[in-house]
Amino acid sequence: MPGSSQPKFKILVANFSSPMPSLLRGRLANVGPVKIRTGFEFRHLPQLGFATTLVGSGMARSVVVSTLQENLEPFLTNPPQRPTGIVEVTDNGFQGTFASLYLGPYEIVSNRDYVVGGGAGATATNIAAAISNLPGYDAIAAGAVITVEGPEGAVGDRLRFRAAYRGGAKNFTFTFVSEDEKLDYAPNLSPLRPPTILPP
Repeated sequence: MPGSSQPKFKILVANFSSPMPSLLRGRLANVGPVKIRTGFEFRHLPQLGFATTLVGSGMARSVVVSTLQENLEPFLTNPPQRPTGIVEVTDNGFQGTFASLYLGPYEIVSNRDYVVGGGAGATATNIAAAISNLPGYDAIAAGAVITVEGPEGAVGDRLRFRAAYRGGAKNFTFTFVSEDEKLDYAPNLSPLRPPTILPP
């Protein structure tokens, strides 16, 4: 789902290394607070996405908005790095449309969006083709292993990468770069940065 980035802004706060000196007798006259920073610079990144929660045997789905207080640097390298992840077809016994693969706001369903082949490698090839048809996503199959790349600069809910099973088989095994159930960036290449600490 879409996300947007507001302009950077500053929050000015006075942080001190020690409390103000006590007015009680016995205090040291030369001890006082030392200002160690004046504030932070960051921006709000609103993310619009879906929250999926299983309720009994049914499923409830609602639109949610989350806010990240970070700096956004979507183009850190040339060309930009993309969030990645790996999924392997470890059980080719797909039961109808009971297996779902989620990528960002998209859902790919077995025997609906891709054909289950005669072996795990053939199924992985079909899944990779279905993923590559999604806007901003690309996938390559090597045997039963599928390497997935997400949209450039994507953050938040657009990085969802997991599966749901409503049958008797667990068809996929995931390898995550950093955070579970998300496409993610190689170390030190994430477009999200913590707030900048302003000097004292």
